[in-house]
Amino acid sequence: MKILQVSDAYYPFPGGVSEHLYSLSKYLRKRGHEVWILSTSYGKDDEKFNGYVRRVGRVLILPLNKSQITLTFDPLLPLKVLRFLRERKFDIVHTHGPLAPNLPGWTTILSPYPVVSTFHTSFVGFNWYKVAKIFFTPVWKKIKVAIAVSETAKKLMEPYFKGDYEIIPNGVDTERFKPDGERHEIYSKINGKTVLFLGRLEPRKGPDLLLKAFISRKKDFEKENVHLIFAGDGPLKESLMKMVPEGLKNRVHFLGLYRLKIFRRFTGERMFIHPPQLGVKRSVWFWLRLWHPEFPLLQLTTKVI
Repeated sequence: MKILQVSDAYYPFPGGVSEHLYSLSKYLRKRGHEVWILSTSYGKDDEKFNGYVRRVGRVLILPLNKSQITLTFDPLLPLKVLRFLRERKFDIVHTHGPLAPNLPGWTTILSPYPVVSTFHTSFVGFNWYKVAKIFFTPVWKKIKVAIAVSETAKKLMEPYFKGDYEIIPNGVDTERFKPDGERHEIYSKINGKTVLFLGRLEPRKGPDLLLKAFISRKKDFEKENVHLIFAGDGPLKESLMKMVPEGLKNRVHFLGLYRLKIFRRFTGERMFIHPPQLGVKRSVWFWLRLWHPEFPLLQLTTKVI
């Protein structure tokens, strides 16, 4: 089949939706399908991820939901989307988060082909779907199959968009998540115990909470020779780096964007910590257990004020 996946968020922008599109497209192609991705431009780094990718407009990155949302800006966006749909003649269109004034929303409305949509979002505070119901019900009616990645995502939508939902958790790329993978080079530079944070550095993920806790127990971690590793990038990176006191700079490590190199396996970790301000998806724990069955995991429950 000819399949189109559509999202404002895609690499080089780091995050779960980008990874979802990348990995799903990879395995659909392995099954013999022709898969295209329609997204927006993030600038010069686009060329690293441009195989079977069409870019339209340019990205607008806005702070929202204690995270970042991506929107495509282009005055001719509907015309460009329609032209691309007509050029390629897809069998199915898979949009991600289309109930908004975004690229997936326009594609859903304009698509002459069957539309499947996946909904990834959990909200902190205000539920956007209360507003979306007023403006985007026509988009909802175009969707043939609605997929939620978790029960939480489904429950947020159901009061405002009635219908049948498929619950399909995010999958696991077993070619990358495996116990015998190549070890990350960070362990040649660290002689001691290590704690790992893996994810986007944004308020919703809680990296600042972890760093504050680490700083508060500075003497204990020095005594036990513990290092803290942040694998990821995001809007909090600079402020986190500034938070690290001089005496801990040799124990707190920032590796940057993890998509290109992180999965040369963090087998040296003594513990993985997840301190989000929302519940973690079960698939995160699943791939960690698959990746390393003896891996100690700790999720911190935090209160959003």
